[in-house]
Amino acid sequence: ADATPPDTTAAWTLAEFFHKRARAAGELGRADQRYQDLLRASEYAKTAGGIFKENQRNRLLQDLAGSLRSRGEYQKSFETYQQIRDREDAIGWNSGRRFWAAARLAGLVRDRGDIITAREQIEQAAEHLRRASARSWERYGSNYTAIINLHLAYQLEAEGKFREAETLLRGAI
Repeated sequence: ADATPPDTTAAWTLAEFFHKRARAAGELGRADQRYQDLLRASEYAKTAGGIFKENQRNRLLQDLAGSLRSRGEYQKSFETYQQIRDREDAIGWNSGRRFWAAARLAGLVRDRGDIITAREQIEQAAEHLRRASARSWERYGSNYTAIINLHLAYQLEAEGKFREAETLLRGAI
């Protein structure tokens, strides 16, 4: 968290450095430093390019979206999760990050009181889950199912269907 940046102008090297330092700062409870380093990493990653680095860039954006949400910047967090979802769709990747982005979007719109859009986001996440690659499913399938059930339970609570929500919550645990 206290490391100094490397002496280079290579955008991707600097993006990786600030991303790693942001994660370290987060582990130490330095939320503001984490956020600032994630912003710097994101700026460097924008100029770095390269299809093979897209996965890392999307992981960085996922961390940034979470940091924004923690700071109470829900609209920016929402926009960043949308960006992840759209980037993953454009590339044609079938990753857990695409699934996770849709699930987080559902939570953000539900928190704003839009339960209809939240339901649509959950359905998108569930659809992505159904299309998940075998490799991804083998590794993370139980997590994916639990996340969908958790968000469906939250949705049912927002709709006033508490008994149905309880069943899903127990299954998610």
